[in-house]
Amino acid sequence: MNMLPFAAEEIRIFSHQGLHEFLLQHADARDTVHITDSDVACLPFLRERAGNHLHLQFDDVATASSAFRSPSLADVQRAIDWSADKRHLAVACHAGVSRSSALAYVIACTRLAPADAIRVLDPARHAPNSLVVTLGSRVLNNPGVLKAFADFQADQRPLLLKNLWVSVVQHNGQIDDESAAIQVRQRDFVQVAVQAGFTQDEVARFLQGR
Repeated sequence: MNMLPFAAEEIRIFSHQGLHEFLLQHADARDTVHITDSDVACLPFLRERAGNHLHLQFDDVATASSAFRSPSLADVQRAIDWSADKRHLAVACHAGVSRSSALAYVIACTRLAPADAIRVLDPARHAPNSLVVTLGSRVLNNPGVLKAFADFQADQRPLLLKNLWVSVVQHNGQIDDESAAIQVRQRDFVQVAVQAGFTQDEVARFLQGR
């Protein structure tokens, strides 16, 4: 694989909505990898406004499950191969938090040492899908991918949990019944946090401290 001169900031991570807004201003400015849930087709605005784009379909789960389409080695290998000659790259998933950030980091690791590639992640926004990162380490045969990711998680775990909570609250919007709102937010928060690689104990301690 030919390695291009590269900086972590040449990859940008978006939510689907954020990517849509970006492309309205900068059509064809970036090659795009976009990830949707397994039952969601290619987003229409990408066909209309994006240049080169790769569509991957897998659910935001961090373990194998018969109920969901987990990310696979083939998905990660496909993204790495497709992006090999792409310089300015956008990577997007529904929320721009988990799947896209993990895949962006793995792609950055094809051009930079993992300790440098990790800079593509914003600790205030991103909680990378741990299964995607693990698969990326296997595809690249580079244990340093997991080491830099583990260091990132250890340093940022409290902040990431806080930001995941804020993201869940914003996603749920206004719920008039406060008791129902608490139950819905906590249920969704536990699901998202566990998918992002946090343990049940970490999640419980966070909720108890609120």
